[in-house]
Amino acid sequence: MSAHNAPRVVAEDAEAVPSLPPGEGEWISGYGVMGLSFASGDYFALRSMTAASFGAGYRALWHRGPEGDWTVYSTSDPEHSCERYIGAACSHPSVRADIDLEWLDDQTLRVRVGDTLDWTVALRHTLVTRMMTAMGRAMPLWMWTSSVVLALMGRIAGPMLGVGKVRLAGDMPNGQRFTAAPVRIWAVENSLATLAGRDLGAPQPLGRRRASAASGCRSAASSCAASRTSTPSTPRDASRRPDASANCSKRHPECRADSHEYVRWIGDDIAVKREAYLVNWAGLPYMRFLMGNVAHGAPLPPSGSG
Repeated sequence: MSAHNAPRVVAEDAEAVPSLPPGEGEWISGYGVMGLSFASGDYFALRSMTAASFGAGYRALWHRGPEGDWTVYSTSDPEHSCERYIGAACSHPSVRADIDLEWLDDQTLRVRVGDTLDWTVALRHTLVTRMMTAMGRAMPLWMWTSSVVLALMGRIAGPMLGVGKVRLAGDMPNGQRFTAAPVRIWAVENSLATLAGRDLGAPQPLGRRRASAASGCRSAASSCAASRTSTPSTPRDASRRPDASANCSKRHPECRADSHEYVRWIGDDIAVKREAYLVNWAGLPYMRFLMGNVAHGAPLPPSGSG
């Protein structure tokens, strides 16, 4: 992973130069972890919003307990944080708390919420996250606000990332409409968490938490250029199934075998890799190339399937 594309650098740039795109409605931008669940049945999502059109930036940690009750920890009051949008789905009032973020290295983030939570997340790129990042960075703003484009992207992103359903546009629990623009995406390599001193075990899809052997799961972390809401469902799980990628070189740990992913989503991986050298990777031609080749290896599921 090149230094300028490392999650730490992207996050630090977002913190140093907060920005919002032009347009009507409410906008927020920043980075975070879409969502990750553990063997204990606990589920977390992190939002570090470096800019907001309705106030100062803020940090929020969403927690869903094993029984399905939601609590939001936030550095700001409910009217200027995530509870502004998801308060109706929360079982408990939001908790004002310090949320400390510390990068242990370029790919590993440590999240601490007072003495309550200590959560470490290690990130990495995969073939799919690189493809989706290239697409996201090439898309102009008007595409990120198109419900048709976002519906198609969500339908493709869910099965490709292995995180179930992904909605980039829809309704928030408090009634607002939203659109989301995750322009950079990484996969979660590994994660550890303790909640009130309790070890939460290995990352694991919520539906399998009673299995005798915990299976590895991955979630997605993203840098969000902007999310938009407008005035007039609970947050969806985003647990990821095991990733078969493996190191193919001890000298070059970032070199990973990815042919299985090409075959699954693209089909003829040799032909597509060859043709990719003829395409400009920095703009819309690459996005058209990806959209034209994706799903040739396996059909996308019906729109109503999980």
